[in-house]
Amino acid sequence: MSGVLVLGGYGVFGSRLCGLLTASPDLRVYVAGRRASAARALAARLGPAAEAVELDRDAPDGLAAFLKERHPQVVVDAVGPFQKRDYRLAELVLAHGAHLVDLADDRTYVTGIAALDATARARGLLATSGASTVPALSGAVVDRLLRELDSLESVEIGISPGQRAPRGLSTIRSVLSYCGKAIPAVAPAHRAARRGWGDLGRHRYPAPVGGRWLSNVDLPDSAVLAARYPGIESIVTRAGLELSVLHLGLSMLSWMVARGWISNLEPASRTLGAIAALLSPLGSDDGAMHVTVVGGRGGRRFRRHWTVVAERNDGPLIPAAPASVIAKRLAGVAGYAPLAVRGAMPCVGLLTLEELMMELGGRAIRAQMYDEALGS
Repeated sequence: MSGVLVLGGYGVFGSRLCGLLTASPDLRVYVAGRRASAARALAARLGPAAEAVELDRDAPDGLAAFLKERHPQVVVDAVGPFQKRDYRLAELVLAHGAHLVDLADDRTYVTGIAALDATARARGLLATSGASTVPALSGAVVDRLLRELDSLESVEIGISPGQRAPRGLSTIRSVLSYCGKAIPAVAPAHRAARRGWGDLGRHRYPAPVGGRWLSNVDLPDSAVLAARYPGIESIVTRAGLELSVLHLGLSMLSWMVARGWISNLEPASRTLGAIAALLSPLGSDDGAMHVTVVGGRGGRRFRRHWTVVAERNDGPLIPAAPASVIAKRLAGVAGYAPLAVRGAMPCVGLLTLEELMMELGGRAIRAQMYDEALGS
């Protein structure tokens, strides 16, 4: 039986990933983390396909011993944040003959995984970073929207989870780390850097989500899509909080950071997270994401839209789906096309949108796509 080790397996997204993985009887899923009690509790809920393992991703000796003894085919790193992280864990996993998949959302980390390409290829392994909402899902959506287009001008990505959706401290720290700070320009249309949580705007999603505020976020897509589609002129990545008081409050704090009145919001992660938790009863379980591309076909320009809405707190399954599909394909699970790609790379071009939506089937998650003609 194939084995998949999930580091951070009982976390917000790791637990959802373990749930998706244990749905396949062909897999042995190791739910790993520093707190053995939390790992055991989740493994007990998931059933006999899951096994609890006490492991600290920052303790390489213990991880190396486990890899040597159990030989999992795939290791998934779901422990954030990935900002300022190095690749020692990835190197250790590859050295022990396992594929490496992570859920990183940090631009520098995701693009930097390519430094391990020669090592991964020499060992016949895959190391892929960003197997989550971004850039795996967002990239798959762009690829799908481009099927009927001859050229690509711009991409806009927006994400707004429900207020009651669980959020880990690592996610909060990730966003706060760049609030008010410059996001490097990567596309020609962005000659000037954008400000983290700046450029406040409103986007209307289908019911029951409705209108949400969105602001700039620093996602891997800005660099990954610019490299994948060299002629692109503009890439905009935004995210939002459901409750206006929280979104606008963070917007004001980011403005204060930009003015130099506050140096960094990351030290306030626990405090701001606690405030958000107190206000959670005022929000909902409903979240949404959209991807919009502008491109040409037959001498005419089109704006193509894709939107997904998640209800009943099923939204956190979306970030877990790409890693689940990748792991199952690498482990040879029946019904999943084998993944023959080897090397180290960001997680784009490895999955299709159809595969990801199939993995999320049966949940309160629905997507729609439509075109808007812009003329010549």
